[in-house]
Amino acid sequence: MDELFFLVDRKTPDSSVELCGCVSRTTAHVLGFPHTTVLLLPATWDQPRNEPVVFVHKRSPVKRVSPNTWDFCGGHLSFDDWHCQYLRNSLNGSHLIERMAEDTAIREANEELKCSPEFQFAEKDIHRFKTVGYFDCNTKTDKSHNVEFSTAYVVTVPIDTDVAVWDTDREGERQLEVRGFSLAELAGEFARSEESFADGAGRILRRIVDEPALMMELSELLRTSTKPST
Repeated sequence: MDELFFLVDRKTPDSSVELCGCVSRTTAHVLGFPHTTVLLLPATWDQPRNEPVVFVHKRSPVKRVSPNTWDFCGGHLSFDDWHCQYLRNSLNGSHLIERMAEDTAIREANEELKCSPEFQFAEKDIHRFKTVGYFDCNTKTDKSHNVEFSTAYVVTVPIDTDVAVWDTDREGERQLEVRGFSLAELAGEFARSEESFADGAGRILRRIVDEPALMMELSELLRTSTKPST
């Protein structure tokens, strides 16, 4: 059976994302039904540099979408049977989306980020940046139409921890190239070569490049969520 996503909508650019129902993965991506995802910015405090660094990975060269581009980790919010029971007993669908975004962020962090020494991410290690569904996209190609409302989270990686990202493509599982950048460096790389970044990372980086106040807000969140207490 095709995976089900949360079907959502936003009446105005400034309004909250609203739950409308569910839609299959195939229908969402082919016909452009708006759905929800999370985007993860893994980050740690770089002691020699005395600043936070953000990890990005290079997508597989055989990925169907955006091969060989830099990206953030992330994933879709899936609609399960128990959500129907929840909604029958609640008038607040937005609370369900917020809850599932957080659960998805924790799940994806533990699935995609392999740490050495081994580390299990929990609720305390994820920090939402802006509101649920704040970063959106509306991307059309000849074969697909992708409309997403993405929630961004900074994921705190412990100091002195090596991070690996693994992904599965049509040739099997592979370890991806990972690099760490300061936020200023990452924004500069994006400004110089936007085509080198996948859409997931791009929908965040484009906003912070264009909006200095947003850049400052993210910089502060990175600092407070990664800098060790003294």
